[in-house]
Amino acid sequence: MKPRPFYRWKSFWLGVLTLGFLCWAWVRAMSHCDTMKVYLGETCWYIESWGPHFEIERNPLFYSHGWLPGVSIDSDEADRNEPRWFPPAIERFNRGLRIRQEMEQASDNPDPLQDAAERKELIAQQIEISDFMTWRFAWWFVMVIFLVPWALFLTWRWRRMKTTACSASV
Repeated sequence: MKPRPFYRWKSFWLGVLTLGFLCWAWVRAMSHCDTMKVYLGETCWYIESWGPHFEIERNPLFYSHGWLPGVSIDSDEADRNEPRWFPPAIERFNRGLRIRQEMEQASDNPDPLQDAAERKELIAQQIEISDFMTWRFAWWFVMVIFLVPWALFLTWRWRRMKTTACSASV
């Protein structure tokens, strides 16, 4: 008995659907900025999709603002100009130094809602620069990471079904 053609496999169509979603997300990210913030305990995880990549960042500063655990989702039209469709696959950079400088500048400008001691305490916290590491992944790289295992799985399945069909016909 001959094996079914691959276009009748559920795994093929599930992969096509996933690939279509990734393509849609990439094209949408070129004109929109979608953000998801996950508040967990003392940290906030940012997942932001804009331009040809998406970013994942851990921010340890949110515990001082009294946020409750939960998820926040936001979407805006992108105002950033990112002309490259194919940026580097993975980038790692640090926003901790910039955030620390902004905090120090904010402490110099008095805020009527915060007293001086609270501002100084916020700056004096032991914030490790490595806590603010941001990872940026290109959409094309995410698609390649999906395509390679999917193609290998489909090839393996085709060969297995072909050998099973050949041994059953003997």
